[in-house]
Amino acid sequence: MKPCVKPSGSVCLLAGLALISCRPAQTAETWADLLARPLDSSQPYAWKHFAEDPQVQLAEVWQLRDGVLVCRGTPRGYLYLDHNFTDFTLRFEWRWPADKKPGNAGVLMRISGPDRVWPRSLEAQLNAGQAGDFWGLVGYGLDGPPDRKRTVEHSQFGPLTHVKRAADVEKPAGAWNQYEIAASGSTVVLRVNGQEVNRATGCDLVAGRICLTAEGDEIHFRNVRLLERETVAARVITYPAPAGEPLSPEYEVWAEGQKVDVYTARVLDPPFAGKQWDYGGPYAFANFDVAGPVQVRVTAKRSLRQAVVRPASAVLAITHESDHALVLSLGGPRKFSLEPEGRKGPLLLFANPLEEDRPRADAPGVVYFGPGIHQADRIVLTNRQTLYLAGGAVVKGGVLAQGENIRIAGRGILDGSDWEWRQGPTPHVISIRGTNVVVEGITIRGASHWTVVPRHSRNVTVRGIKLCGSRVQNDDGINPCNSQDLLITDCFIRSDDDCVALKGLDFSGAESNVERITVENSVLWCDRARIFLLGHESRAAYMRQITLRNLDIIHFTMTPFLFEPGEDMRLDEVTIEDVRLHGEGQREFIRLKPVVNQYMRKKVPGFIRNIRFKNVTVDGAPGAYLVQIEGADPDHDVREVSFENVVVNGQVLAEGQDRLRIGRHVQKVSFP
Repeated sequence: MKPCVKPSGSVCLLAGLALISCRPAQTAETWADLLARPLDSSQPYAWKHFAEDPQVQLAEVWQLRDGVLVCRGTPRGYLYLDHNFTDFTLRFEWRWPADKKPGNAGVLMRISGPDRVWPRSLEAQLNAGQAGDFWGLVGYGLDGPPDRKRTVEHSQFGPLTHVKRAADVEKPAGAWNQYEIAASGSTVVLRVNGQEVNRATGCDLVAGRICLTAEGDEIHFRNVRLLERETVAARVITYPAPAGEPLSPEYEVWAEGQKVDVYTARVLDPPFAGKQWDYGGPYAFANFDVAGPVQVRVTAKRSLRQAVVRPASAVLAITHESDHALVLSLGGPRKFSLEPEGRKGPLLLFANPLEEDRPRADAPGVVYFGPGIHQADRIVLTNRQTLYLAGGAVVKGGVLAQGENIRIAGRGILDGSDWEWRQGPTPHVISIRGTNVVVEGITIRGASHWTVVPRHSRNVTVRGIKLCGSRVQNDDGINPCNSQDLLITDCFIRSDDDCVALKGLDFSGAESNVERITVENSVLWCDRARIFLLGHESRAAYMRQITLRNLDIIHFTMTPFLFEPGEDMRLDEVTIEDVRLHGEGQREFIRLKPVVNQYMRKKVPGFIRNIRFKNVTVDGAPGAYLVQIEGADPDHDVREVSFENVVVNGQVLAEGQDRLRIGRHVQKVSFP
């Protein structure tokens, strides 16, 4: 399916594709005169037009005559301001020509989705005799007084919510009327000729365009002015799920009163279903954007009385409203798991920071998927391209990113759930071979094999992504292979196989070392394998200068820190610092051991040097939590390992303890 070619949201007046420009507001109290420039001028806020007939030019529908914007009315469409707004005040005057029958028009705001007649948005009505009505189009959510609110299902435009005006104050045709639209967070107020006639609450908080519509009748506008406001009171942006996407039957979520759609993720598809593994079954997840403190309300069919948050530091407070409802107080953006019954069907909540640097759909080099379900299969990116998944997009496929200066971003979902184990459309969900590559913000669901794999790559940043895995085995989270200068930060990873595995797969690149890798500020959950695997495939001269810091490991099964180099590879200069683990009685905690295994071509062990653990804590159920250090032979040994403030259930790790197992061919283990 071809990606959408328009932005997911903006402010517009309904009509077609060229330019009108205006001056953006420079400060919180500077009004922009949107008709001060000719229609063909170009400014930071550019006017553009959309029409049902793509051959129609802007000037055929919209003309600026002596300060009056005249809309001919046909074909249907809109004139939009090519910028995304959340909070603003828009003021203008309008009139119907005195010599013609008054007709139909409107103002759309907070538009999301592709350009169409009509897009998902909130409409301030201009129909003659109905000015001041609200319409929520294509499922846009809003609320109002029960005696003036109704919801209808339209065969063409989907669910529509109507909130009728409280008073009729329009002037007759030929006379100028005044309109003021004030959007502040989830509340939008309409004033006609100086009188408040409607107030909608609970409005979906979507950053989007503002438009004036062309709906078949001539209408005139003048003195169109806009004041953009800082979005302070409105701290939450949500992204409604697309039609046809199954939502969670278990959970419902609201953030600052805004409904947040809750998705589902599968666990243990065939051929792994019904065997010895049990990781709690399918689970749920939800995304929204926040700026500053926020209250999140969750309801569930199960009891939430014993629900816990992992990591616990993610929330400031939990308030139980009832057996099936609670409120979480967040200090700002957070990623965490809400667990009514441990691993059984948790809710993963991703409160993301506000999105920055959203690309335009029609910008050069942009591959854009707007809200909706898209069967994309194989997506190939090359030099200076951006793949953007808008909030509310579910893109079924995989990505090959090969080249320089590539970006993958958005708030949508890249979904591998349709493919059987190891049968995806690309070798990995995101396969990277390049330089200066950024992957940020997206959610990846149901990988069929390894998930994000930079191979023979350099200067790669993976920021703020959420991996909802464990659908199949071998779904490693992020595997830097023979790559350098890689940052993984602010991520949430749930996988069946290793969360992060550093590997040397071959010596084919100009630089084959695995080095200068940082993993930080992230939450990690591995159902079956390791949190960090360094080694096994070891076809690199060095794996070194690795930093793992400020991490929360909320669930693990096998050894969370497994460092097992082979093939004469040197594992050197690794720092593990400020890491917190939730223990469930596991046998192993750390294993440092050069080995030979089935993944190695050269059947000799490797070397381990300069490993430093500092401020690493395991809390939870009693267990062995063994720390094992052992060399392979006198040549392939382990040297210079330090443990500073490594604490297991309140006990500081020290020489001579039962859990510390130091074998042969080990030198210089210290406890600063």
